[in-house]
Amino acid sequence: MFAKRLNEHTEELKRLYTSLYKGELFDEFVATLSQQWQERDKELLSLDN
Repeated sequence: MFAKRLNEHTEELKRLYTSLYKGELFDEFVATLSQQWQERDKELLSLDN
């Protein structure tokens, strides 16, 4: 489950980095990255409990 979510995040980040490299979607990139880090933190905290 966790590995699948991590893979999904990785694929999304690849897409966003490509767009960012082309000079597109910077706001979306920042918002999505922030959201993904928050989700990752929640998942890691839930594993600790």
